[in-house]
Amino acid sequence: MAPGQSGNGRPGLPGTGPGGTAGIFLIGRVTAVSRTSVTIGGPGRSITAAVTASTRVTGTVSSISGIKVGDRVSAQISQTGSTYTATAIQYPTRSPVGVTVP
Repeated sequence: MAPGQSGNGRPGLPGTGPGGTAGIFLIGRVTAVSRTSVTIGGPGRSITAAVTASTRVTGTVSSISGIKVGDRVSAQISQTGSTYTATAIQYPTRSPVGVTVP
């Protein structure tokens, strides 16, 4: 396996070897959503993350059921090994302070 790749064919993040963790801040369109997972991205590049009871959903919605396919969201996602978990989802999109998004 090449550096920066996870065992599931998706690119891994630097420092996310066995037992390592990383954080991702992502802005994109929701391509799939259920009460237990959300997929954000587009053709060729997307991340599917688990949604748990600890996932914070904020903005104009207060739960994952308020997020729909096609919505543009921002999300904080943690990666442990090859597992992605949404820690926070914001709808509508909001960038971190000091970050501009085209």
